[in-house]
Amino acid sequence: MPAGMWHGRGAGTIGHFGSFSLQSSKTLTAGEGGVLLCRTPELAARVTSIIDCGRPHDPAGVEYTQGGNFRMTELQSALANVGLDRLPAQIDERAAMAEYLDQRLREVPGIRVLRRDSRHTTRAFYRYVFAVEPEAFGLEHDALCTALEAEGIPCWVGYEAMHRYTLFQPQTTKLPVPSAFPEAFRFETMSFPVAERACEHEAVWLDERIFRAGPAGIDDVITALGRIHGQAGEISQALAGRP
Repeated sequence: MPAGMWHGRGAGTIGHFGSFSLQSSKTLTAGEGGVLLCRTPELAARVTSIIDCGRPHDPAGVEYTQGGNFRMTELQSALANVGLDRLPAQIDERAAMAEYLDQRLREVPGIRVLRRDSRHTTRAFYRYVFAVEPEAFGLEHDALCTALEAEGIPCWVGYEAMHRYTLFQPQTTKLPVPSAFPEAFRFETMSFPVAERACEHEAVWLDERIFRAGPAGIDDVITALGRIHGQAGEISQALAGRP
């Protein structure tokens, strides 16, 4: 069964292509590389040509492309194949522990569990995200993450809102869409208050490995959050005075 299902359809099977990263932080990793699903053999042949320096991979051997060397190494492929054997059990374990964390987080004042869409029929996640409500909890998400890390809980505040994301700069490129519609990429004039509030104040991302430590791993998170909530004032003052 695919890791994630939407309306009963596996992630990566809805469009003409589906892509999966195998980079080192992902739930199935080979260090680098990835997997691409193709709807037809013809599309698969074209893609294989693109990643194989443009060599043809169609049955007739005549369809060359302007490709590059984007092939995974054999070592990475071997690591991914071994990981695939373990993945189904890991998916089940993560899903069960995520359900348990959903329940336990509701015990902590100032923490909001994100609503799960009913169309998401099978759960899978790369990182688990919840929201801290700074006024109720007593800390912004960056301060909470600092405190969680000090408690031994690996976490992160997540990405910047996309229109403020330093890595996302299409307007500085010669790509066709931003070149044709430059007004759509004037990010400095844009305001997305919901995304900004989530990304700059509320989001807390937990590493997936927490969910493979069994209930004890989840209990550690709740214990740490409870301790931090009880000391929010002192933590805020200590961080404010830090150089």
